[in-house]
Amino acid sequence: MAVGVEQVIAKVRNARLLPVVLVDVAVTCAPAPELPGRATEFLGRFGRLNFVSGLTWGTKTEIDTNKAHYLSPKLLGTAGSSRDDYACALALVATGKVDVRAAVSPGSDCAMRWRASITRFRASE
Repeated sequence: MAVGVEQVIAKVRNARLLPVVLVDVAVTCAPAPELPGRATEFLGRFGRLNFVSGLTWGTKTEIDTNKAHYLSPKLLGTAGSSRDDYACALALVATGKVDVRAAVSPGSDCAMRWRASITRFRASE
């Protein structure tokens, strides 16, 4: 099941994550202006934020500059991936050559989607 941008924005606005939860890596995968700023709230010292989905040209986002100053996060962008790139990445995960279990919470929507994608990938071989 695909999740629309409106659903992601609603989840971000309604999220009630504990402020003590800090992560080393955060990835934003939806073109919602609220996501980058929200993601930086949970980065630990020297954490990395990767923008996989950009925003519409001209759209601005807010990031806490104090957090940037004191915690030294790395802000990165990823662009130009093709469907073949995604298929290759999925194959690496499906065959066990890349283990993502430590990076994905077991009960999360992301984990369930990964399991479903891997099942479909294996069925298509």
